[in-house]
Amino acid sequence: IITIWGEPERGEIVVFSSPADGTRLIKRIIGLPGDSLEIRDNKLLINGKFIEYSPANKDYPVTIWKNGIHRDVFDELLGSHRHPIALTPANTLIENFGPVKVPDKHYFMMGDNRHNSADSRFWGFVPEDHIVGQVKFIWFSTDKDRDLFHAIRWNRLFTYFD
Repeated sequence: IITIWGEPERGEIVVFSSPADGTRLIKRIIGLPGDSLEIRDNKLLINGKFIEYSPANKDYPVTIWKNGIHRDVFDELLGSHRHPIALTPANTLIENFGPVKVPDKHYFMMGDNRHNSADSRFWGFVPEDHIVGQVKFIWFSTDKDRDLFHAIRWNRLFTYFD
């Protein structure tokens, strides 16, 4: 099956080759060519405007506790894509970033688990030709911190994205 996909859009989740070492990664497109990006006190600004955040929807608890560390979950609106993000208040490493300008034919990628994601904040912009395609659903998901029997996250299998 061949799928035709237009230009990558802000908020889409894509598969791409890392500019650092070529590893295949999956992240969300945050910045498009020409965008100015900044993070101030854990809030994302695109072209000088703060992104809309709201309390997490009913499917995601506002606070998740895992291994004694809590993560706060919010909904973020990027273009037409509303999705949950997690912030870990105990990790203050990347509360502020930028501003940076995305070069032509490049993209800025971030993970949705913002304080626990190696992404463009660490290894830079992703060239357009490194993008393999758009992610449409999760076909398998595990929790690396749990034993094999309990690691499968059944509630995430075959979760579709808009």
